[in-house]
Amino acid sequence: MGPRRGLMVAVCSLAVVAAILETGLLFLIARLASGFAGGSRTIALSLGSIAQWELTVRQIVLISAALLVTELMLVLPLSELTARLSSNSLTRARDRVITAHLGAAWSQRSQEVEDHLHRLMGDDANHVERIVQQWSTIVVALSGVVTLSIAAVVIAPVPALCGAFAFMVLVVLLRPISRRVKKAAARFQASNRELMTNVAQVARLDKEIAAFEVGDAVKTTLANEVAVSSQMLNRLRFNQRVTPMLYLDASLALVLAGIAVLSSLDVGSVDFLGPLILLMVRALGYTRQLQSSSQTSYEFAPYILDLEREIAAFEAGVRPTGTEPLSSIGTIEIREMSFSYISDRPILTDVDLNIGFGEIVGLVGESGAGKTTLTELVLRLRQPTSGRIVVSGLDISSVAPEEWSKLVAYVPQDNSLIRATVADNIAFYRSGYDRSEIERSAHQAHIHDEIMRMPQGYDTMVGPGERSLSGGQRQRLGIARALLGRPQLLVLDEPTSALDEHSELLVKQTLNELVGTATMLVVAHRPTTLEVCTKVLRLSGGVIQEVQAGRGHSHQP
Repeated sequence: MGPRRGLMVAVCSLAVVAAILETGLLFLIARLASGFAGGSRTIALSLGSIAQWELTVRQIVLISAALLVTELMLVLPLSELTARLSSNSLTRARDRVITAHLGAAWSQRSQEVEDHLHRLMGDDANHVERIVQQWSTIVVALSGVVTLSIAAVVIAPVPALCGAFAFMVLVVLLRPISRRVKKAAARFQASNRELMTNVAQVARLDKEIAAFEVGDAVKTTLANEVAVSSQMLNRLRFNQRVTPMLYLDASLALVLAGIAVLSSLDVGSVDFLGPLILLMVRALGYTRQLQSSSQTSYEFAPYILDLEREIAAFEAGVRPTGTEPLSSIGTIEIREMSFSYISDRPILTDVDLNIGFGEIVGLVGESGAGKTTLTELVLRLRQPTSGRIVVSGLDISSVAPEEWSKLVAYVPQDNSLIRATVADNIAFYRSGYDRSEIERSAHQAHIHDEIMRMPQGYDTMVGPGERSLSGGQRQRLGIARALLGRPQLLVLDEPTSALDEHSELLVKQTLNELVGTATMLVVAHRPTTLEVCTKVLRLSGGVIQEVQAGRGHSHQP
């Protein structure tokens, strides 16, 4: 999930260079201050026993200015690199989510809770970007702490090493407080996720809530969840606020204690003390940045871990892909096929069925009888627990997905629109179809005339936030979408269940006109819809209880 390694190496390198420049600048400023205080025109610079120089004040000012200008020149490239780290991490996170989601089998995707993909692509992916921002800050701050600490050791080895040891002891002692931040972040993430899921549910059921006048009850439920989430956030923010302050105040106490110890001892010249203290105080500033960024990272970490788990689940449930070509759909043979969502609780049991090309097969039965499951198995959205489905002599699981999708189409019970033009809704992300093909399928679905009466015809925007369509128009638009690719197998799930008489008549007319050009599997309850079927199967308890002859006539090719 992390950013590109090359970018991170570049950020680390620039951060180290900037830290070295800043350390040198601070050292020179401290020595200038002490030199002015002593009234000296020349200032001795010493790096312990490594090297010593005698420079004028003017020379030190010029060197300091050069260091400052160089450090400022690094600001733009360092900022650009950290910005690219953030944007690249967000892009990669979202790309991984959508790739894993769309590559997963329908059996995996159908188990997602409400608003699941939206949450992963939005909140969780954004948290990846934010945690990368914090990592960039940590890299810069850590480079500063390390460089300043090394410089402090060079200037005054014993005091600096004693101070570093005391600070490490302090970190160990305050470690339990940092762990509280991690736990508080995990609790807040869990409560916030539950709240957002229920908010999405309220949005989906908004009309029903208004109709049943249960707004007060819904408000009470959400208010309780908001209170729990707010309580978790309160604990998290308290721990995030108090921990860095404790670290900083305790560190300053160590500095004061060190100064007190040095003042009580006879250590000779203390020219090193001014630069040492300045470097240590600056290092403490970086330490506070480290602590603050670490606390923020703890807050975002649960979201990142959750995102990784979700991606892993998608990738584990990858849909099976075959490689066999398939040029046409002939006889469909369902052989001793069984299916279970839960072991030992079969939805379908030993289904045997032959469907010749051009037949229109109706599926009826009580709710839960297995009708929708059977259609999903035929569509290859699910895999049989046992048995198989054979088309033109090939097990459908062995057929290449792109080959299968060219020959099979689906019309759901409630067709959904994308926010796009009417033409784009019919094309539905598929390329290679010109306007004449789109209009041809609209004519077949008996929706063309109504489209032409819209303000911009096929270029009229429809879908969420745009022009609304009636239920019958949406359903016929969905049929046009399905017919665009001239499918040889058409699966329709309750295509007329929510339509008025006129819309149902138009859908039936389309089905009658398709007789002999495609095999159709129609889930329906309305007797008038079943009139077009060549045979009707009644499912009960997961088995075919009855086969009735329909009123339609089979047309063999």
